[in-house]
Amino acid sequence: MFTRIKIKNYKSLVDLEADFFQKRNEAKPLILIYGENGAGKSNFANVFYTLCQTLQTLSIRKTIQEILEKKINKSDISEETFYKIISENLGDIESIINNCKTKNSDDNMLLEFSFVIDGNPGNYLLEFDEHKIVHERLDFVLE
Repeated sequence: MFTRIKIKNYKSLVDLEADFFQKRNEAKPLILIYGENGAGKSNFANVFYTLCQTLQTLSIRKTIQEILEKKINKSDISEETFYKIISENLGDIESIINNCKTKNSDDNMLLEFSFVIDGNPGNYLLEFDEHKIVHERLDFVLE
């Protein structure tokens, strides 16, 4: 479950932090987002889609790199399957940035997600410049 989200230079959300915890360090049972038209509600919701797109792109790129470096036996994957993976799943990080980064901003776009999985807290940070991911960090302790 997400516990906090920090966003900088994402569409109309120049600097936003949303905390989903109550005072006793428990997750809020219900989160409502409301506001006037144009306040950024849809942009806030799109942050999760951008996270999904970015992770999917990074995952597919890793698979392609492993195939190219012959870490995966090419006979395990058909050429048709290979091209299907590329065409259906490979996003372009630069396109994601162009669609999401605040226009006319020289600062990097930052998406930071704090979360809890099986009672263990974690944090995932993505920072983008104009063309690529410049910083990625995952902090999570399994035990």
